[in-house]
Amino acid sequence: MVYQQVRVEVLSLVVLSPSSSDHIEMYLCLNLSSASTRSAVSDMTFHFDGGADMVLLADSYMFLYEFRLWCLSMMNATTIDGSVLRNY
Repeated sequence: MVYQQVRVEVLSLVVLSPSSSDHIEMYLCLNLSSASTRSAVSDMTFHFDGGADMVLLADSYMFLYEFRLWCLSMMNATTIDGSVLRNY
């Protein structure tokens, strides 16, 4: 459920167009034109119950694919699967 909320929010905030690339269909990817930069995507803040906030830099939740797509590095997970926000 969180993934869908994040996906909708990212699409509503960026000016880059979504990619229709079939070979990376599991991710939301945005087309980088020659005029656009990765800074077109801002940092993201998660707000947790109890008042805690966690800021993710754009480079922590997006990845560059084939030098032309800026892709959301989050995938839909079930409660059973759990979620990993960032893992080094």
